[in-house]
Amino acid sequence: LARSSITYDAVLQAERASLLPAMQTESDVRFARLQYVRFLLNPDERLVRAGDSLVVSSRNQLVQLRDSAETSETRAIWAEALDALDRLQTAWHSSIDAARAGQRRAALAIRDARISPLGDSVRAALRRGVERAESRTDASVAAATDAADRMRTLLGAAAVLAVVVGA
Repeated sequence: LARSSITYDAVLQAERASLLPAMQTESDVRFARLQYVRFLLNPDERLVRAGDSLVVSSRNQLVQLRDSAETSETRAIWAEALDALDRLQTAWHSSIDAARAGQRRAALAIRDARISPLGDSVRAALRRGVERAESRTDASVAAATDAADRMRTLLGAAAVLAVVVGA
């Protein structure tokens, strides 16, 4: 029973350490993207601040995910997402600067030529990271379930043995 409990605790810890932050980062980047697009449609500096805040939070999460990754492959996924996010934020600010200067056409051209492909790169890297975290969590859950099943079988056999020996 202690082993099963430890396995379940490991699953919960893995989920807290990687899956939940990865999914939150994926959501925050989507919302930041929306804030920047909204700014292009309706120049309101609060939208830029909201987007920047989400990017800072996402970047911090990605650094933690990268630094706590247990494999080089997982670390590379988060490093790729981090690099793409940095490049995306630079492109967002180029587009925003153009919009602030009254160059709406240039702002939209930057969005089309740079932001859309970079956004796709960020989204793809984040999705790979989330899928990897989900896969690891699923594997840990399966291992914990197997351990619990083995323990139930062992306890059942011990109970039958106790009845036979006691009879």
